[in-house]
Amino acid sequence: MKEEIKINMKTKISSSWKDLGIEHEIGLLSQIYGGFDNPSDTIQIILDNSQETKNFVESKEDLYSIKKTKTLDKFVKFGALTIINECEKESHKTGVHYHQFDVLINWPKLHEAAGYFHDLEAKEPYPPVQQEKIIRKMIFEKALKTTDHKISLSEKDLGKFMVEPIDDEHLSFDKSPDLHIKFMTCLFVLEKQKVINITGLDFDFDALRQFIKNISSDYSDDDFVYYDWYSPAAHCHVEIEVNPAEIKTLSVKKEPVEESKEETIKHRNWFLKKEIKEAYLIHKGKIEFTFKHNDSIEYRCFEYLFNHINKKVTYEEIYKYAFRLKYPAKGKRTKVNRSINNAVKSVVKKMNKQGMTQIILISNMGFTLYIK
Repeated sequence: MKEEIKINMKTKISSSWKDLGIEHEIGLLSQIYGGFDNPSDTIQIILDNSQETKNFVESKEDLYSIKKTKTLDKFVKFGALTIINECEKESHKTGVHYHQFDVLINWPKLHEAAGYFHDLEAKEPYPPVQQEKIIRKMIFEKALKTTDHKISLSEKDLGKFMVEPIDDEHLSFDKSPDLHIKFMTCLFVLEKQKVINITGLDFDFDALRQFIKNISSDYSDDDFVYYDWYSPAAHCHVEIEVNPAEIKTLSVKKEPVEESKEETIKHRNWFLKKEIKEAYLIHKGKIEFTFKHNDSIEYRCFEYLFNHINKKVTYEEIYKYAFRLKYPAKGKRTKVNRSINNAVKSVVKKMNKQGMTQIILISNMGFTLYIK
């Protein structure tokens, strides 16, 4: 888990921002948005560039502070902050000399700047069209459950994701949607298009990704786990109103079932179709089974078997494809094989329970999938 960075007496941020090289910018934003109660349009910022000023700042709970003047300069260039006075001061109580900026806040521009710096965490963004499609779908699904189309959003609404182990001590969060979606950028675009109206905005830059549960618990009581479910860190808390006239445009209707070389695997009249988040097993144009997450272990196991229909596949082959890990050496495979076995049999069992008796799984030192 990432450690925290202490900005001052009341403000801390996640060290993940330091990894991006923007801890100073995020630190100032965190102070303005969440560090103090009811910030006014005019604030005083202290240049904390010595041990004396550091001690002075930490002794006060109502001071905004920066380490470098260039941090403030960036927000000035954004038009988010305007320096209306700059002077040297001395504390009557401690005798400490410090540099103070009296700053005027332009809130709309500050929101844009905060969104820009926040979205730098999306280091591997999807194409803009794909990002917007995901955000539109998320908004529509929430708005449809209300009568006034007023909803609250955070990155958690993007959905849970799988965390993979790198080694015994480190985890990979590469599948987290916040690494691929510029959350605030998408919302600002939709607001400019008059699809939504942002009525409230706040940030929590100390928020961390949250553990939900072990993935193996979805299909097994086995205590051996390779993957966990996590939710994205909820840095952005956005209140929006959806334009009623735009509700229809937000609706993401299921597209007609048709074969796609990139997304669809076909076997006779059966199709395995993968979309952005979900996947569907389709027979003669009808969706027979829905995988809620197309990056789940169950789906990836079934996908591999479906792609090798009528052929026997080994535990090792499935493991490398579905778990994306190196298959263990002899003597260390018992629990691994049990996890694979549980995942494969679980999804086929679910299908059979839903009446898809055509789906047949043969297990004998590996697996063979048949469809009658």
